[in-house]
Amino acid sequence: MSGYLHRHSVWDAIIKGWVSHLDRNIFELHLFHLGEKSDEETQAAKLLAASFTQGKFGITQWANAIQDKGLDCLIYPEIGMDRLTCQLASLRIAKVQIAAWGHPETSGLPSIDYYLSAERFEDPLSQNYYSEQLISLPNLGCHYQPYPAESVTPDLASLGIHADRPILLCPGTPYKYNPENDWVLVEIARQLPNAQFVFFKFPDSPMEVLKNTLIQAVFRCKSPF
Repeated sequence: MSGYLHRHSVWDAIIKGWVSHLDRNIFELHLFHLGEKSDEETQAAKLLAASFTQGKFGITQWANAIQDKGLDCLIYPEIGMDRLTCQLASLRIAKVQIAAWGHPETSGLPSIDYYLSAERFEDPLSQNYYSEQLISLPNLGCHYQPYPAESVTPDLASLGIHADRPILLCPGTPYKYNPENDWVLVEIARQLPNAQFVFFKFPDSPMEVLKNTLIQAVFRCKSPF
């Protein structure tokens, strides 16, 4: 059950490996696509699943569609990325319900029994931070297939970036920058005054909020970027 059964980091890093390599002599795989987006990865997923359900449904319709499959186990690769997934994960729809690290933190939900993580992500005390029973899969716990890519030389001037000054990329979505940690960027700017901090603008993201909080952090610390 995911809203990202298309080319997306959750699909690329987690779901695609399951869909492609789970032993069909042991597992019958049913996919439920909460999102509206479809691409070539969505089409590939359809061909590899015993069933594929997608549509603009409400919570009751989705719950009924899942229960109709008589599942032994329902996996949510990410809980917390969208409202509908959170709502469905709060229900007891299957006998066993599992979360994974597409959104890398505990769900905190009594309806989620297990959390699939990886040995490289956890330590002996990690269980203390999960409401679910933690399962640490070997190594990174996933099968990742890189996309083919060709390197290109970016036109920095067209982006307003000076090639002769240090460039610090900050590619996270704006809401991932906690104001409590703004001082870290300010301190970097203090120690590297010629640096250029390059943030990425995402659709429907609070970029202006992030910009304003960073400006306020600069004035509080009396340190110019």
